[in-house]
Amino acid sequence: MILAVVFGVFSAILLAGAVYYLSSPTETEKVTDLWNYRSRASYDVVAYLKSNNFYNRTTLRPEEGTFYSRIIDRLHIVFRYDFESNRPVSGSVDYYVVKAIKTPAWEKILETTPTATLPLNGTSNGFQAEHTIEIDDFKEIIRTFDGETGTNTNDFNITYQYYMTIRAESRSDRVDDRISPSIDISVRPRSKDGDIIVIGSQDYTYPGSIAKKETVQIVSVFGIYRYQYRYLTLGGFLVASVISAFLALSYVKTSPKREKSITDLMKPYREVVAEAMEPIHRRGEIVITMSSLDDLAKVSDNLAKPILHTRDGRTHTFYLYDGPNRYEYNEDEKQ
Repeated sequence: MILAVVFGVFSAILLAGAVYYLSSPTETEKVTDLWNYRSRASYDVVAYLKSNNFYNRTTLRPEEGTFYSRIIDRLHIVFRYDFESNRPVSGSVDYYVVKAIKTPAWEKILETTPTATLPLNGTSNGFQAEHTIEIDDFKEIIRTFDGETGTNTNDFNITYQYYMTIRAESRSDRVDDRISPSIDISVRPRSKDGDIIVIGSQDYTYPGSIAKKETVQIVSVFGIYRYQYRYLTLGGFLVASVISAFLALSYVKTSPKREKSITDLMKPYREVVAEAMEPIHRRGEIVITMSSLDDLAKVSDNLAKPILHTRDGRTHTFYLYDGPNRYEYNEDEKQ
């Protein structure tokens, strides 16, 4: 019986494991980066100042102080672009620049440059270009267009935007990306902070990658795949359950049956069994021995006669008479 309990507990553990592994994924997606690359673009802005007492200097960068338009002679912008890759590449970057002016009422493209090409070779390539912005020239353009349109412009934006197409190849992988980094120069006369120029975003990074995706089996403990544990736990549960059931059934079959006491034996027949003070015997009686008290009760029921019960030491005798026939069943009291 102990073995049956052990295998029963073992089967319960295996069942819990089977439920866990059946409800858990057996596969996962593995991503391997094969090619990492990125484009970086930046605008470096320097303001050249008119003679002034406020800063008492000739140049100023955005991080060094507020750009007050009345003391700015011109802005010098250096655009830098770099293409970086973890693998050697070949290809090109085609680009052109759009210079525009925007007001709350209208916008105008002032210039679109011809397309230029940057060859890509190796792992790092780049170029830089310089632009000079004369603020007074743009104010003159604004006055001209206001005169033609009837608008009255105070605030306006000067925008330089690079439109770039990156075509690169490394081994058998190819990329065809398009980016458009820009810089906005916002001229705000008569703002609450004075006549100022605000510089927009200056730095851009465009990362890219080509990765290999594959589905792999999840490895569990002892280097065994999770899907294998499904079969191991489920099969182990079935085997352990069968062994446990077999041992329990064998134990039940081979265990000696508990014999009923006289009291338990008599309980179902209380209505038909009567106690006799002493044994009764008749001359010339014919004794018919019954195999069980139940059989004797059937005879009692058929003959409609009560069963008498006497005791002689440890022996209990149950009997009834039908003419000369004595129907009798004897049962020894269990120790």
